[in-house]
Amino acid sequence: MHAIVRQIVASRIAGLRYQALRDLLDVDPFTRRMRGLARVVQASPEAQSLLATGEERPSVEPGLAALWRLSELADLGCEPGDLADPTALLDIALDWLGAPAYEEAMPMVDDHLRLPAAREANAILATLRLGIPDGRLGDLADRLCRNQAPDGGWLDDPSPQATQSSFAHTLASLEALAFWNAMTGDSAARRAAHRAADLLLRHKLRPPTKTQAADDAPREPLAFPYHGHYSTLHALEVMKKIGWLEHPHCAPALDWLESKRLPDGGWPAEVAHPSPGVTLSAHASIWGAPDAHRANPWVTLRALTLLREAERLPDETLARDEGKLTITWAAQDDDPAAELALAPPPSPAPPTDGRGEGQRQGADASTRDVFRALVARRADELVGVLELQDYRHVSLWCVQPWEYARGVGRALMDRAIAEVQLHRPQLDRLTAHATYADRGAYETLGFRSAPGQAKPGRQPMALRLTK
Repeated sequence: MHAIVRQIVASRIAGLRYQALRDLLDVDPFTRRMRGLARVVQASPEAQSLLATGEERPSVEPGLAALWRLSELADLGCEPGDLADPTALLDIALDWLGAPAYEEAMPMVDDHLRLPAAREANAILATLRLGIPDGRLGDLADRLCRNQAPDGGWLDDPSPQATQSSFAHTLASLEALAFWNAMTGDSAARRAAHRAADLLLRHKLRPPTKTQAADDAPREPLAFPYHGHYSTLHALEVMKKIGWLEHPHCAPALDWLESKRLPDGGWPAEVAHPSPGVTLSAHASIWGAPDAHRANPWVTLRALTLLREAERLPDETLARDEGKLTITWAAQDDDPAAELALAPPPSPAPPTDGRGEGQRQGADASTRDVFRALVARRADELVGVLELQDYRHVSLWCVQPWEYARGVGRALMDRAIAEVQLHRPQLDRLTAHATYADRGAYETLGFRSAPGQAKPGRQPMALRLTK
């Protein structure tokens, strides 16, 4: 596996990590471990900052700011839940777009509204991607279909002389209407999406400029998120979603994307498109600052996914490391957790029974307990760690993210249970404190919620041991 892939999969940003595991390494998003990671995304500081309202500049229309916050939540991979409720943002955005005054303010030329269609399109996309059903989306889809320009795109230029559709609005509308058709079977949306795709492909995904034809015009710099700006990278993503990535007219854009790869194997974000009402620094804290010479993980994730779909990636780029899995005790002076890409904080100690045997005084222990770590290695590389406290409590259980769904966690836990039964045959249960991310994995192995005082973000759990 290429080093750049490991960096993305082990990112500190939970949303990026979740999407990389799902889209690049094909980890089933319906497994309990991935469902737990989805909750981590909901609770992440990135998601919570996007959910906050009332922080926009006074000059920014609240509906517009809410719309782009919704879009960024979808880009982050956040799913609605008890830790992340975007309903307030959704109502602000859809009430603004659905108000009669909004449509009345748009100029009418030749019986078509000159519409900033990316707004309606991104409202549809964000709502559907977040999985929030809302009856108001049908009106927005109908508005897009009714105001499609004769060339198959969407115009927002109020001048009657303007005839060339905006590729930015056209691309956003294509993606939204294709998604809407897939969800509802709306035939008008299907026809409109087909015409829009045909327009983009006729130009080989390269919008013409006032002085250059499509074949000669420069391509737009790489960026993410897109925020209503046209992007060849985004156009390729949409073609992939609608099943047209193999079209011959996508080949020049794929060639261009391959040419933008940096020596370290990643792709840069050459410019930034922050959403209205969000400062560049706030934008950069989630998506990274633009730098033409440094890989951006969000852009790299999308480029790798596209090139894999187009069968343009070397096999070893995403190949998982092979080799026999071995599990041994770590040496007494070793700290295997230091080698983990994403080591969680120490687990709270279990209630003491007064029988602890002193080997070290843990910061979270009430007695001097024995701490021993089991390490899993594949081809001499650390792939997982499980630490036992006094052979009765799992104080650390962590698997390298690129090793998810390969049985490493189960192998560690099976060995730990065997060691517990060997050293404490009278013990009737093994305890742990599960985080949002790993609670599902504990439950898969038979752990269940246990009585006790829960710590923030952690749930006491216990596994009943068979005699």
